[in-house]
Amino acid sequence: MSRYVKEQRKFTDSGIQLHTPPDLVPATQYTRINNVLPKSEGELRTRDGLTSIATILASSDVHTIFRLNQEVPSVVNERIFGADQRIFTTELPAGTTITERTDLTFDGNKLSIITFRFTNDQASWAIIANSAGMRKYRGGAGTGYYQKLGITPPLTAATAVDGGSGNLNSTGGTEYDWRYTYLNGVTNSESNPSDIALTAGSSDAKRPTANTNPDTDFGGTAFTNPANARDGDSSTFATGSAASATETRLSCLWLTWATTGGTETALFLKVSAEFIGGGTSGTCLGTIYYTLDGGTTWKTLMTANGTKAKKTYSAPIPIGTAFADIQVRAVVFGSGAINLSPASIFGRGFAKVGGNLIEIDLIDEGVLVGGGGNKTLELRVYDIRTDSTLSTATDSTLALVNKKALVFVEAPTDTQVTAIRLYRRGGTLPNEWNRVGTFALSENPIGIITGVPGTAAGNDWPEASGTAGPDNAKLSNNKRAWFDDTTQVDLRMTNFGLAIPNGATIRGIEVQIEGNAASGTAAQRQIRVGLTKDGTALAGSRKTGVELNEDIMTPLVTSTANIGTGRTIGNNTLSMVVDAHAGQYVRITGAFAEGEMRLIASNTATLLTYDADEPDLAFGFDDPFEVVPAGTDTTNIEGGASDLWGTTWTEAEIEASTFGVLISDNDATAAEIRIDAVTVIIYANGLEDDVGDTSLGSTLELDNDVPVSSVEVLERPLPRVWGPFDERVLGCGDPDRPESVYFSKRGQADQWPPQNHIETGDPGEALVNGVIYNTRSFAFSKERMFELVPNIVSGVSFSPFPTPCGRGLIAPFGLVVSDAIYFVAKDGVYLTTGGEEQSLVDNDIKPLFPTQSGPGRDVSGYEAVDFAFLEDIELEWHNDELYFTYRGVTSGDRQTLIYDLVRRRWRAATWSPEVVTVHSEGSTVSSLLMGSTTGLYYTASGNDDQGTAITASLRTGSHDQGFPLNTKQYGVLLVDCNPGGATVIVTPHINGEASSLAPTNLTGSTRQIFTVDLLETEARNISFDFSWAKTSAQTPILYQYEILYFMLPVATTHWASDETSFGLQGWLHLRDLYVTIKSTAAVTLTLDFDGTTQTYTIASTAGVRKKVYVQLAPNKGKLYKFEFNSSAAFNLFEGASEIRVKQWLTSLGYQTLPAFGGEQLERTIAV
Repeated sequence: MSRYVKEQRKFTDSGIQLHTPPDLVPATQYTRINNVLPKSEGELRTRDGLTSIATILASSDVHTIFRLNQEVPSVVNERIFGADQRIFTTELPAGTTITERTDLTFDGNKLSIITFRFTNDQASWAIIANSAGMRKYRGGAGTGYYQKLGITPPLTAATAVDGGSGNLNSTGGTEYDWRYTYLNGVTNSESNPSDIALTAGSSDAKRPTANTNPDTDFGGTAFTNPANARDGDSSTFATGSAASATETRLSCLWLTWATTGGTETALFLKVSAEFIGGGTSGTCLGTIYYTLDGGTTWKTLMTANGTKAKKTYSAPIPIGTAFADIQVRAVVFGSGAINLSPASIFGRGFAKVGGNLIEIDLIDEGVLVGGGGNKTLELRVYDIRTDSTLSTATDSTLALVNKKALVFVEAPTDTQVTAIRLYRRGGTLPNEWNRVGTFALSENPIGIITGVPGTAAGNDWPEASGTAGPDNAKLSNNKRAWFDDTTQVDLRMTNFGLAIPNGATIRGIEVQIEGNAASGTAAQRQIRVGLTKDGTALAGSRKTGVELNEDIMTPLVTSTANIGTGRTIGNNTLSMVVDAHAGQYVRITGAFAEGEMRLIASNTATLLTYDADEPDLAFGFDDPFEVVPAGTDTTNIEGGASDLWGTTWTEAEIEASTFGVLISDNDATAAEIRIDAVTVIIYANGLEDDVGDTSLGSTLELDNDVPVSSVEVLERPLPRVWGPFDERVLGCGDPDRPESVYFSKRGQADQWPPQNHIETGDPGEALVNGVIYNTRSFAFSKERMFELVPNIVSGVSFSPFPTPCGRGLIAPFGLVVSDAIYFVAKDGVYLTTGGEEQSLVDNDIKPLFPTQSGPGRDVSGYEAVDFAFLEDIELEWHNDELYFTYRGVTSGDRQTLIYDLVRRRWRAATWSPEVVTVHSEGSTVSSLLMGSTTGLYYTASGNDDQGTAITASLRTGSHDQGFPLNTKQYGVLLVDCNPGGATVIVTPHINGEASSLAPTNLTGSTRQIFTVDLLETEARNISFDFSWAKTSAQTPILYQYEILYFMLPVATTHWASDETSFGLQGWLHLRDLYVTIKSTAAVTLTLDFDGTTQTYTIASTAGVRKKVYVQLAPNKGKLYKFEFNSSAAFNLFEGASEIRVKQWLTSLGYQTLPAFGGEQLERTIAV
């Protein structure tokens, strides 16, 4: 038997190889290497374990770890953690005392965090970004500073009064007014200013200036005197009349509205009309429509088929509606002598122009039955107008001559604000806002304290049938307390919960009343307002003649017929169709009950649902009822910064639960008064302004926006930030401007001017994240990378340029910087230095990623990347290695692959518990931290995973000894290793890992050579799986291994020798031969010599190697050739076969020679 050949292999590591089949894997690569690494080249060991540091949030994913290093000795270094939807911090060096930072619930994804230094604070801050909000943090005295990024500006305008003798003089200039900002004294960040003070102005009525008669879109004949509906004279009218005897149609359109001369705070459309019906049978309809978008959509204001008394119908108009888009249409229709159904009347008359005729009303009244008849209907339109309540900015200015001012401002609700900055314009500086001064909150300068009532009471609010009415006036929600009695009973609103600064001086009280009234007569819409100290009795004097807004609240549905037995809205037994807007409250009134419900759907809607806090509304047999809209309010302001309402006030009296507001009818009429909300503003203390015009400070900045000002949304949080770059924070992720990069002011992460954004790529090409590398800034979309170059154009902060990098970033956190930019694209992991990208996966782990031929696939136990969970894809750099974390597409568990940037090789790691995030701490001793699924965070150190053994494994490629098709006989595996007290399990796999042999356990605690019996296994190739479990006392080390084998002949169905004379001369004679063969079918031996052929059959050896005797027939020849053929592959062992041969006519005996002449031992002919 041939001697064994040795194949030696070192346990060197060139990484995982998944791109080729096992038998093509190079000798130093592995089809699997998990939790194993070469700490020294030429030997393989187990990775470090996990040692827990602290619990962040039990049973939660710790998805974010960030270290905030400080150079200021008084501020400690800290770590920041994101777990679930919450954020935590810990002080270093211990890092074990965990503090939760509250005030915001994040979205549960990894937080985007960078380090930033404000110009006016030498400490480092963490800027934290998430789609739910943006925050900043640094440690410091007490609990440190965890604050909103940006400062929300004051919501209440400044109010000023004469403060006595001083240095302000508006003579010869303009009157003064003030604005103020909030200031963070730590970062010196300033908010945008308060608004310029606006007060309610007078009502302004505007009317259409033109009409189209008849309306060309509706057709028919014209109205009479259409101009009378827009001349402002309510005694004249435009009119149109229709009759049912023959089909008649009249229409008129009023348009081209005059505009108001100010800023609207409330806007209503009002149409005064009358319907006059006649006759007893037939169908006539009159409808008034309106549009607010130039005719694209129409809404019904009123529809009638019979007499309706003269009345003003009202509809609210959204602020900002263009007056040019407002139109009103009136139509009158007579059916003619035909039978009509609701559908046909809809189709012939009103659906043509987009109207929303309330069919159910007409059906209930029985009017759509038959045609012809003698019905008539006249529609008179007396007046069409819009009523606007205007605001101006002039009422809050103050003329002062050698005086000082006392300015009232509102207290901030943001705890980061430590001071208020006051600005003024006027006098000799009419067009500039200049700083008066900075007032620390510790000095109690706050002058505006606002409160709403907690308690409401009042008999007959509403009538005796209701008890919850007064409470409806506590909040502004279009649910009102109403009053229509002839008494003057007070609505008492108390318990305002006002907190007055200690020692404050009460300087004025303002009451804001939101409501409306039903009457068209001004005197009947008036209320009187007073204050109380004890909750009942008037304190001081009342304000009388306070006029509320008119809102008739035209019924949406009126019932004149019974609705059957008692039913209840809310249990799907009563269906009622009304015309109103989604979210609007409607009121149901009748002799049986009163109540309110809120519409869920828009436009025409079936009332089947209601707010959970509303009682069911019951209806009885034969009860008529109506559904009316809750109407629209305006706000009346009484009192003010210097009005004490005819009495004096103390801090205790204002803070008492019995302090309140009294509201009652101004006269004894029964017109309905409706109060929606009451607000009280107390003016106390105040900021003293005695700074002359020439001594004022810097001008006011108007672009200190909270990040970020989007297209239609203020304070839109950005989910991704990077930087600092050019002393700015940069960010992206605005869904309204997905292709834009936003950036802050220099040195000010709190201030993001609305103009500070640039578009990078094509519209809608969403940016994913950005990075700073080598003093350059880059931003990625999913398709490519852009560079942001600063200040190359005067006045332009950044200019974007596409880079040669032709791939984009697929996941926001699949991005990290070290010696290059590393990123995860949709088809692999790449690096770039600003130029063309280079793949890190093409030669080894490419199958885990999608390709042109399909999605990624699992290979050798490694799962393909699941791109449905982009937020879980992460790259981190640590000690020249790249940690790639992702979710596996098969199990859904997180996977980690690690790339050695120096030696360019991949390995894998798994941890117990599952690791969510990896963080390399910079500017410190090398430290790798892990966040887990159990809520703990760990450091990568120790000999096990916090008491759990580390399971390590590696599998070599399938070794074929350079002859991939030849079968070999594998005898022994020699393994040079130190089991280190563990059990190293060796499992051979053969024929491309198609099957395996029994495992062998290697044990011991010193380095030695172990022998693994391969049982003379015959196979084309062989691989070896090594696995072990490492604990604190076990440290296996693998050094090298050696395979002992010898080559077997090729398995073939045809084998032929060369012609041979066996090294003898002359004629020869062959007596017999022994053929060593392994076959599974009969083999035919063909012997050719000097033109003669003989055949022999060798029976199957049943897959076992046998030496078979073959007796040859008489023969004489000089050259012999042997051929073997079979229907199944066989192995012919030429070296173990022999033949007996002698020269012809010699006295020499037979010689035993190598079969087939011996020339074939070094080569095989296989066909």
